[in-house]
Amino acid sequence: MKKTILMLLTVVAAGLLAACQKAPSTSAVYQHTTAVLAQSDQVWREVQTATATQTASASLGSETAQAASQLSPWVTDAGKFYHGAAQSQTTYQAVKAGVSKVKNPNPKIKTKWATVKQINRTLKTLGATKQITSRNDLVYIKEADGSIAQSPVGYLIQGDALYAVQMAYTTGETGGVINRGNKFTRKMAYASDQVVKPAAISGTWQTKAGQTAVVKNGQLFAAQNGAYTRGQIENLGQYSTKTLYTKIAYQLRQTQLSKAQVKLSHQSLASGDVYNNLYVFLTPTKMVAVNAAGQAVLYTKQKANQTSLPSAVFTIFSQLDKRSSSTLAGSLRPQGEHQYLVGLTVNLHFITQNYAGGVNGTEPVTISKGKINVN
Repeated sequence: MKKTILMLLTVVAAGLLAACQKAPSTSAVYQHTTAVLAQSDQVWREVQTATATQTASASLGSETAQAASQLSPWVTDAGKFYHGAAQSQTTYQAVKAGVSKVKNPNPKIKTKWATVKQINRTLKTLGATKQITSRNDLVYIKEADGSIAQSPVGYLIQGDALYAVQMAYTTGETGGVINRGNKFTRKMAYASDQVVKPAAISGTWQTKAGQTAVVKNGQLFAAQNGAYTRGQIENLGQYSTKTLYTKIAYQLRQTQLSKAQVKLSHQSLASGDVYNNLYVFLTPTKMVAVNAAGQAVLYTKQKANQTSLPSAVFTIFSQLDKRSSSTLAGSLRPQGEHQYLVGLTVNLHFITQNYAGGVNGTEPVTISKGKINVN
């Protein structure tokens, strides 16, 4: 008899434990979101934010949506989120438990969790037509080291849109406008649907306005900002997904590119320069350049090298590279006949390493009969 009772208690305990752990939702909304998240190299740029007025009694007023592009983009790949750090999926119960461990020193301030009705209202405000029936229908994330974000957010994907809904807000504070959620899209004006091989892009490139760039010896040379610039062409496929997407350099560069709706991914060939101009190859014959202000211009590869940059530009860069120096020539600014001001930089890998860009120093040079003289 005692053995039978013990077995029953064991079964009941196991059932209670399973109920507490809450298996992932099987709803169609959740399954669709996780299926899209399983895809590779998805870049999501912010397009909208939803806000609401909160009173001191913690009630939320009507919500409004505004166009927005302030947040840096999310990247999702093989089920993980990347935003500077790698994030893995978790559950609503785990997020709530993690937040509950953090106690506010002010006893009047309490954490209040959004209801399903409030979540659906935010989704509708941001343009989603899908609705949830449980908080478990959303996807949640945590830091790769296992910690829980202190500002819990639930995610839902519909079509090409990623919706991020704020799941908690605090009570007991003076009323004001609070963020309720954000909408991101993976639609980009410029995105490559193929892997471009480095050997296919050598040659002269031009815009419709006649602006010229040259790809030569693994570098991109261009006429920019009143100077001649160069940067190393970087094949981002040489990095592992995690290594690339957790680089602060990548995050900053994709943020700049997102303003012009340009996708920079694990499949990209790209370059940059000391003036924070960025170049992304879309196909073997199409390249988009984005300046520091987020403005884009399209380059087309020329069939014949009819127009190029002055030969002196390549000569000076090549001869300066032969010096033993801690700095490299990143730009050449014409100062007069056969005279240039060299802009020095620490690194020509402007996509993944030298994300600050900029000129670290200058020195004048002259060129005569194919030889340079540093003044």
